[in-house]
Amino acid sequence: MKPPIPLWTLPIVLFHGTACDYQTKLTIPDETDTGDSADTAPDEDTSDTGLNQSDPATDDDGDGLSENDGDCDDADESVFPGSKEVAWDNVDQDCDGFDLQDWLSVGAGSGHSCGLSSVGQVHCWGNNSDGQANPPSVPFADLSIGGNHSCALTDKGGVDCWGNDTYDQQDVPSGEHTLLSAGAYHTCALDGLGQGLCWGWDFSGQSTAPDGEFARIAAGQDESCGIRIEGSITCWGASDLGIHLPPSGRFSSLDLGRDHACALDSNQEIQCWGLDESGSTQPPTGSFITLSMGNAFGCAIGSDQTLSCWGLNDYGQTEPPKGTFQQVSAGRRHACALNTGHQIECWGDDSYGQSSPIWE
Repeated sequence: MKPPIPLWTLPIVLFHGTACDYQTKLTIPDETDTGDSADTAPDEDTSDTGLNQSDPATDDDGDGLSENDGDCDDADESVFPGSKEVAWDNVDQDCDGFDLQDWLSVGAGSGHSCGLSSVGQVHCWGNNSDGQANPPSVPFADLSIGGNHSCALTDKGGVDCWGNDTYDQQDVPSGEHTLLSAGAYHTCALDGLGQGLCWGWDFSGQSTAPDGEFARIAAGQDESCGIRIEGSITCWGASDLGIHLPPSGRFSSLDLGRDHACALDSNQEIQCWGLDESGSTQPPTGSFITLSMGNAFGCAIGSDQTLSCWGLNDYGQTEPPKGTFQQVSAGRRHACALNTGHQIECWGDDSYGQSSPIWE
């Protein structure tokens, strides 16, 4: 008999590749995964995902939730329903269907709100009884939110409207559009030549814009107004509340509420007219850069970029958050604003969740 071969003379065989889990089952590289919680068929990752899919009831990443619990990426412990979203990382941390982006603008309606993200997507929250919170999945360049309908402007000058269509709010005239403004039951815009175009409810003539070129246009409830090229204001529609009688002078921007209107004059001061319900036509003094009107209240951003609101305050709509802001939109009884960090903050009535942005 030959003497035994010493162990140190035997060739050493090394398996190159990903380490496997040897705790419960024999694992062989490239073996078909059996569906247990072990990565029995190592590919490029060390988790039991992809081709190595585990039982959906198993919490693979240790965050306390499995796929059956709504975890949309069970290989990442930072991703699960309720997780805090991080902007600009292309990861849907809270599994709500979209990644939090920085925002370009926000609009407040009667019981819903919408925001335009930095990638051109519109997202809405709040009352959706008429589909007003279900925007089309196409890129947009601007938006404006009405009572129970919503509209947005594409980068090619087209307009899409959705939600309530009782008064043909979705019957958008053909052609190029700019400077979109949605009111309670109608919407106005400017065409490529600066002519006013309105559609929807026209009982008081609010959707019958006069001839001539405009620099700005705004839709309210029963009235509409526009700023002419030289800076004067022209209004049309109902004549019982005084909105059809704007102040004289030169103005840079304006907006209409339910029964009142306000505009920024050449000194960047606010002038208001119409029905003075709860002080809605009594704005604060000072210099302002933009404004927006709600039902019986208004909000504006000062030259220091802080928010000021006035008028009816039955739901806290005239109590804006602290901080600095770049855009504001007042709705029926709530308002939303875009802060200088490109994030949205809302306040006031929240009976439909319209003041609770969906990523919070």
